[in-house]
Amino acid sequence: MEQVYAVPARLLPGPRPGLIEFSRPLYSLLRTAGRFGARADLEADEGWRQVVPYAVVRHSGRVLLMRRTRAGADARLHDRYSVGVGGHINPPDAGADPIQAALLREVGEEVAVTPSSLRPLGFLHRDGNAVERVHTGVLYLLESSTPPAVLETDKLEGRLARLDEVADLRDRLEGWSQVALDWLEREAGAGREW
Repeated sequence: MEQVYAVPARLLPGPRPGLIEFSRPLYSLLRTAGRFGARADLEADEGWRQVVPYAVVRHSGRVLLMRRTRAGADARLHDRYSVGVGGHINPPDAGADPIQAALLREVGEEVAVTPSSLRPLGFLHRDGNAVERVHTGVLYLLESSTPPAVLETDKLEGRLARLDEVADLRDRLEGWSQVALDWLEREAGAGREW
């Protein structure tokens, strides 16, 4: 039975449709106020939020765009597109920063990258559907000095894409990827290097 890390929902701010700006106090709370529990139980308990690190991978001004195949375990995500790589925090990730440890493990399992920088952007804390009501994400931007390559090719297809190509697929993106895209577009529109 898979064990995943979760924090009590009552400790968190109210859900918001967009990205919650990064703050050290909220990050610290997510990192320290939780416990491990059976994933199957936590998936059905809205009193807890499973913490999921989630990174946009960028190389040479393009982002890794992936499509989840029908071979993936979660049928809710089949044929959906994503600009995020991540997953649950498991007991081996426990330590000083289980969020970042889980992120680096998950990215390493799913994508071959050479990280040159990793920057937290904010929090994904929504309640639009049953999945979102039991998960809270920590969104990162991971710069890779080499082109990323999808490792789990049975579950994922991936390629580097320009921001406008990702925007063309907005309606087919997972919810968190739509929020990430909004952030990327704001940064690009403001003339900042996103």
